[in-house]
Amino acid sequence: MATSVAASAALAGGLVAAVASPSVASRAAHAVGPSAAARSRGVRVDLAARAKLGRVLVDGANQTLYHFGADRVGHLACTGGCLSIWPPLLLAKGQRAAIAGKGVSGLGTVARPGGRLQVTYRGEPLYRYSGDTKAGETHGEGVAGAWHVVSVSAHAVRGATTTAPGGY
Repeated sequence: MATSVAASAALAGGLVAAVASPSVASRAAHAVGPSAAARSRGVRVDLAARAKLGRVLVDGANQTLYHFGADRVGHLACTGGCLSIWPPLLLAKGQRAAIAGKGVSGLGTVARPGGRLQVTYRGEPLYRYSGDTKAGETHGEGVAGAWHVVSVSAHAVRGATTTAPGGY
């Protein structure tokens, strides 16, 4: 019960750092990001296969990308200390749009406080997880019940509407 209360308090304040382990928090200062060479070409979003999760979005360094369930259109909930654990996928200075890899569509941007542009997928802001220290890791999946890998197939299903036979 105390754990769920702490997690709820962290989510309410937009700070998910409270649910991360101290080792993850200590790595936050060295958050995963693109190399200098990748930054010079611009931010790229690709598809990659992840065991048990299917096809997911990744950055140009093959780091898994996540979305935060508390983000809403026009309201970025991950701010302050949250950003040290969940670095946003930001465009390089001067870049106007993310580079979409083969099979990727639906990319856009949202302005963060301070004016930097964060990459979005179908309107959802994209983040990395500082606990993923190697390409291909997905340790952020399900953290606090609010952080999830951006699964391409899940978006197709979530956006669909269905009607049961007989109109129910």
